[in-house]
Amino acid sequence: MMAALAGCSHAISVNVPVPSLGDATSDTAVKDRCSAVTATLPQTLGKASKVNASPASALTAAWADGDKAVTLTCGLPVAHTPTESLITVDGVAWRVQKHTDGTQFTAVDRVVAVTLTVPSAAMPAAAYLSGLALPIAVAAPAK
Repeated sequence: MMAALAGCSHAISVNVPVPSLGDATSDTAVKDRCSAVTATLPQTLGKASKVNASPASALTAAWADGDKAVTLTCGLPVAHTPTESLITVDGVAWRVQKHTDGTQFTAVDRVVAVTLTVPSAAMPAAAYLSGLALPIAVAAPAK
């Protein structure tokens, strides 16, 4: 799910998720909710500016600051256990998964999961998470 900058068009390659909550909720309902999330995202996130995600999808978004790409996906099923550590930023609870090339943050307390992937070079992530809290809270209410 890591992003790479693509040529002069400044589009960022993002794997488009196949939305599902893994329960009785329809995939159409998940797509509709994710479309509402991505439609309300800010043009800037931290120091990064919104760019086109490739392929274009209402389930993804991307921001770039030079060669640092931050990507968002919405709608993947996420299992969360009550014993798992979370951080809360502006009312949204995020699961944090550190990887060798960055960190993945997943909002697990929402009606649809929203995942933000931040490369190591773009850290610290607090500015990114804070910029997403309001759009996520409005378009994807807490469970």
